[in-house]
Amino acid sequence: MTSIYNIEAFTTENSAVISSLYEELITVKTSKKISLKEKASGFSKTVQKLDKETELIFLEEDKKDGWIKVLTYNRKVWIC
Repeated sequence: MTSIYNIEAFTTENSAVISSLYEELITVKTSKKISLKEKASGFSKTVQKLDKETELIFLEEDKKDGWIKVLTYNRKVWIC
C-alpha cells in the first residue's frame, strides 16, 4: 500500500490505524506530568499517565476548550 497509496497501516490488538505519508508529523514533548484521557473532559477516565519530556505526535487542537488530540508511539489516539 505504501508505494501505491502512500499510506502505512498498523494494527494493534483492538484497533487499526492508517497513517498518511503525505502529511508531516508534528511531535510535541510534555512540559510536565500529564494524564491521557479517553474524552475531552476532566471527569473522563485516565488511560495513561506520562512523565515530563514524553514525546507524542500532535493531531489536532480544540481551540474552544484547550484539549489536544495526540497519537502515542504505540499508535493509540488520546486526549490531553
